[in-house]
Amino acid sequence: MPSTRLRRSLAAVPIAVAFLAGACGSSNQARPYPSSAIDLVVPFQPGGGSDNLARAIQDIVAHEKLIDQPLTISNRAGGSGAVGFAYVASRQNDPYSLVTMVDALVSMSLQSGYSGPTINDVTIIAILALDYEVLVVPSTSQFKTLQDVIAEAHRRPRTLTFATEASGGGDHVLAGLIERATGVTFNYVHTRGGAEAMQHVSGGHVDLAGPNPSEGLSQLRGGLVRALAVSSPQRLAVLPDVPTLKESGIDVQYRMFRGIGIPKGVPDEAVRYWEGVLRRVTESPRWRSQYIERFALTPHFVVGDEARAYLTELEAVNRDTLRHLGVTAGSH
Repeated sequence: MPSTRLRRSLAAVPIAVAFLAGACGSSNQARPYPSSAIDLVVPFQPGGGSDNLARAIQDIVAHEKLIDQPLTISNRAGGSGAVGFAYVASRQNDPYSLVTMVDALVSMSLQSGYSGPTINDVTIIAILALDYEVLVVPSTSQFKTLQDVIAEAHRRPRTLTFATEASGGGDHVLAGLIERATGVTFNYVHTRGGAEAMQHVSGGHVDLAGPNPSEGLSQLRGGLVRALAVSSPQRLAVLPDVPTLKESGIDVQYRMFRGIGIPKGVPDEAVRYWEGVLRRVTESPRWRSQYIERFALTPHFVVGDEARAYLTELEAVNRDTLRHLGVTAGSH
């Protein structure tokens, strides 16, 4: 039997459809919402963590027939996520555009010289999951443990290269936390997403990277990179032989969020509609087996005030670390 909370959520869907039929209908005859394809924008390249999230949602929505229209995916990479995010933010009042959301989009507005839209220019529909990270080096690297990396970083400050998904991304923040805990400094190579960062490290072009499991498992299993530590409180089931940061002598934990947003100005009922759809996605056995367990994420479905409070707290944490990294307005 569905929970009371789920029954309430699903009961709201017909109301959303009725309201949006008027909001989105023609002058003569109202059309039910959604009456055309939904565009789910990924502000990063294919193959990264945000892309994996979008494709998992697309698969489950289609497999379980959760909506009557196609859910398409558009990868609009560039500017550390800013290009795709700005595209969706510019489509105010458009209930047919969604966007994957991640830590890098929260951090954009904190950085010097940034003048584009912020997370306040979209409405967060739901946070779906939390994602730990894995510190990896090329398989040919001289570094066998994270202690080896830290020792070398002490000897050669700002020399070891660290590829990130974006300036201000979760892996960048994680590296900043490691810097603060150990006193080392890295030389950052910011890319257009986690997939490109993994290309850099698996090709031996940088010394290390901090991908999510969803971005790095194929290269790990293929022997292209070697994992040194994970940012979770316990070892990950998919990487049981890889120690945590704390086991490696660094008392740091970090996890990213995975969420979905919609442009400002859409009817509240559109937000409620997608809350209901995404709740059903996360309750699907397919979601657990093909996404959560496959990529070692932590389920974390929150909406409304709770989701907004999460982003507010995250913004405060990231601001302190990005200030240390020297990339926020007013940094020295």
